[in-house]
Order: sequence, then C-alpha cells, then structure tokens
Amino acid sequence: MSSAPLARFSATAVAESPDWTGPQTATVVLRHGELAFEAGDERLSIPLESIFDINTGSIPPLFDSLPGMGVTIAYDSGDERVVAAIGADESLVRKFTTATFKTILNNTLVRVKHPATRGGRVTGAAFESALLSISTSAVTFDTDDSTVGIDIDGVVGFTRNQQAADGQERPAIEVRHFADGTAITTQALTDSPRTLSLLGRYLRRQYDERLASLQQLSLSEAEIKTLVTIYSTRGTGVAARDVLDFPPDTVRKLLHSLQTDSLVRRGSGGPELTTTGQIVVTQYLEQVNE
Repeated sequence: MSSAPLARFSATAVAESPDWTGPQTATVVLRHGELAFEAGDERLSIPLESIFDINTGSIPPLFDSLPGMGVTIAYDSGDERVVAAIGADESLVRKFTTATFKTILNNTLVRVKHPATRGGRVTGAAFESALLSISTSAVTFDTDDSTVGIDIDGVVGFTRNQQAADGQERPAIEVRHFADGTAITTQALTDSPRTLSLLGRYLRRQYDERLASLQQLSLSEAEIKTLVTIYSTRGTGVAARDVLDFPPDTVRKLLHSLQTDSLVRRGSGGPELTTTGQIVVTQYLEQVNE
C-alpha cells in the first residue's frame, strides 16, 4: 500500500499464515488500512478491517514465548479466524497498540446515549449518532450538537449488553465513569459487534492498567474508613470530620496522607474525593458487597 506509515519498528513476529515463516525478526509497519510484517522477501499483509481483537501482554499457547512484551492480533483470513503475534520493547508495543486501536476505531459511526444515568438516576436521554475517537486519555463521541468525552481515568467499569434503539435490539457497551464528582453511565451501540469488541478491549486495557497502579497503594483500615465516610456524607450537609470517630489530630494526619496519594482534595465544603479516590471507594464497596 502506498500510504505513509503510521508506525514502523523492529519486532519478533509470528503468524498462522503460509505467507510467513516465523518466528523471525521483522519490520512491523502500520498504515491506514493495513498492518504488515516484512522480513527480506517475505511480507504478510493483514487488512485492518479484518482485525477483530488486539490483546496486549498475551501470546497464544500455539506460539513459543516471544522476547519483550507480547501482543496478539486476531483477524479473519478467508473463512478462518487466525492469529499473529509480535514481541518487542514494552514502550514500542504500547505505542503500537494505541496507534492500531486509533487507526481502526477513529471516525467510526456509532449511536450514543449520554448520560444514560446520572447519580444512579435514569435521565431519559435518547440515542443519537456520533463519531467515535479515542486517545490515551479519553474516549470521545462527537454528535451534531455536542462532544461527549469519557475520561479514561474516571472509568470504574463497563458491560456488554443489548440496547433498544429505533425499534431494534443492538449490541451495546455501557461505560460507568465519574465526571465532576458524579457517577454517570454512557451507552454506545452499533450494528458492528467488531467495533464494540475492539472498543471494549481498548477500555479493558486502559482500565486494567489503571487498576494495577491503584493496587500498588497500601491503605490502612483507617484511611479506607476515611475515604468511605467522605463518599457517604457528600451532599448530605454532614461533615465527614464529625462522623469519623478519630481524634482531630488523627483525622488531620489521615487527610494529609490521602491528599499526598491524590485520593482527597480540599473542596469548598471540606475534604472531597478525587476521581482516583472515588474509584478506590467504588472498588472497595464492590468487594464488600460480593
């Protein structure tokens, strides 16, 4: 293909294809419409429209382990579903996978309902047409009248389901996230299960990385209790300090520690949770209720 490369780097590549002898060192080239492996006289071309899954950090059992971080690309080849995989430096793989997701998903037409719920209450919003775009920090839906943005750092979960629109049931994804301290759900649907599968995989990848960083936090029972109390008393007019059964000096130390970890910030009405703090509390409450 003649389009300029969007990404080009060296990796160890392997594929379920008679056109490729592997694993072997190859040049991986991403272009609009194509992902290619090139090594000497060999060349494997994978149309982007045939890719239905991209899984970072995983290599199928049918392949031997590859050096560096692995990424598996699942795609349709004729009537078969096959896979290819590459292994390369972690930073290269992360940039490559983000670029591939963006190239496939950006400017995809979907239907979006935002917000479907706000603070747990159904809003009555309707589905409307939008163009999807993604970045490392956000998923964006551009409608005729507005731009709907979902901050990746604010995502607390998502589910695949069926939603009714225009009298038809269609595959959809529902994203639960925080915006300006409020819990919101946004629903997106499309006639293409492939689009939703790739969007779900992208969100899962970003979400898992976010959770991994949060799991590195070591919080005491007192700090968790403080976070939950701030969460529970928001909007009630009751100060969290008055509910916590700790001495004032202890409360000050706890709040300072939580501010240092970017879980709490100072608000006009007292301490309030940051988006990260809200996610930590949500995860904690989900574990308690399981």
